[in-house]
Amino acid sequence: MEEIPFGVDFGTTNSSAGFFQFGSSTPRSTKLVPSLVCYQANRVLVGHSVKENFTSLCDSPGNLVVKSIKRRFFEDAWQAQVPSGGTVTAHLVAGEILKGLQQEVQRSVGLPIKRAVLTVPLLFKAEQRRLLRKAAEDADIDVKAFIHEPFAALIGAVAERGDGVYALLDWGGGTLDVTVAKKEDYMVYELGHRGLSRAGDDIDRALGDFLLKDSNARILDGASPSTRDRFLAACEIAKIELSDYETHKFHMLLDGGRSFLRELSRAEFESVSEPIVGEVLETLQEVMNAAQIEDYSLSAVFLAGGSMQIPLVRKRLEERFGGRVELLERPQERIAEGAAIAAKFGLEPVLSRPVAVALAEPMGNARTFFPLLERGLPLNDTLRITSELKIACQAGNREAGNLVLYEGESAPSWLCRFERKIAAATIPIVKTNLPANFQDTVRLECRYMGHDGELVVFADARSRNSQQQIPLNDLCYGVDLGPYEKQLVR
Repeated sequence: MEEIPFGVDFGTTNSSAGFFQFGSSTPRSTKLVPSLVCYQANRVLVGHSVKENFTSLCDSPGNLVVKSIKRRFFEDAWQAQVPSGGTVTAHLVAGEILKGLQQEVQRSVGLPIKRAVLTVPLLFKAEQRRLLRKAAEDADIDVKAFIHEPFAALIGAVAERGDGVYALLDWGGGTLDVTVAKKEDYMVYELGHRGLSRAGDDIDRALGDFLLKDSNARILDGASPSTRDRFLAACEIAKIELSDYETHKFHMLLDGGRSFLRELSRAEFESVSEPIVGEVLETLQEVMNAAQIEDYSLSAVFLAGGSMQIPLVRKRLEERFGGRVELLERPQERIAEGAAIAAKFGLEPVLSRPVAVALAEPMGNARTFFPLLERGLPLNDTLRITSELKIACQAGNREAGNLVLYEGESAPSWLCRFERKIAAATIPIVKTNLPANFQDTVRLECRYMGHDGELVVFADARSRNSQQQIPLNDLCYGVDLGPYEKQLVR
């Protein structure tokens, strides 16, 4: 039987899998699986069974309830003790969530996920991707490739759209990811992007802080960890309810048989969330500035992710961009479906903009500047490019230089100012007190490390036997949507 291509979105709040049914030209997705895990003495609960019984599970002595584990990927030493003995780390908890997603896929599709394209936020670097790969292995999922979450959502959003410049904001529970891309014929090139660790969970906490300050009752003084978890969960429910209704009755039981009741209004909720929503707009502006894009140039502003259900953020964006703002249907599922498109059609990433290298003295004066990687270069496991920098030392007294890599638009002379620095390292170049006109060589080898989804430059100063690895984690990518779009019109 033909293998079904899958895309997997491991989310802070919910996770989902996108796939193509046999004979279908467009992807669909599974039911969302809450990214919640409860460890008990004799079993592990995942997803809906935890969400539906969250309060009782938190209050039951001996249980360990874990939420928002995706945020823990940035904490090197995070671990927690489980009731059965021993400890769990972030990737082990994530593995349980992906196992729960496997079960949902079995119910929906009748087949397990064997290989998949996994989505990652822009803030995930090589180490976080390695942890996610380990989690996938625990769930018997072979990671075919990684793709940025906003770019995955953009793939499906711009299919069958005309040429133009598009922005996509993916705002979930843990991160905000913004990308601006240009579509030319079937090619989609990122012009700029940025990730921010401010999202729905932060609004939950801000709403909780507001309630604690407003109540003057010190309701959480001496509260147990489980009560604090339930309080934040109640804040999340209030956020969801106030995104749909004008009022919400916030009610929860506290330690010692006490209870807390407070009616919240939409106006209060928007007052609390306004500063964080402001950061969303600021991040979009920063990406547009870096990409040199004006408001009028955008053909559409797409919104994806669960936190985009909050009316205030849509209101602020519509005030600026008018009818070009589009909340994607099923915004939480679109990322997984975009990853499924990449999986089915083998959308191989290419460099969206060229990369150049400069060799500067410690004071920052560039001495050598030349192209390294061209726009449109396919990134795959076979990529291996070697270049050499010849360094002429006139004075013979330099000990080290700064190797700096830039991404930007090229000029015929390659002497233009590139738009942004993407990596830098200090590497010994020339020994002291060498004769004038001495020449040294720096060997650069570029490889695409497909297992981690990153491009690495190996820099080797031959005369000093010194080698460094410089990961290029923040590159802009592009894909050819032709294979997908052409089959849509058959």
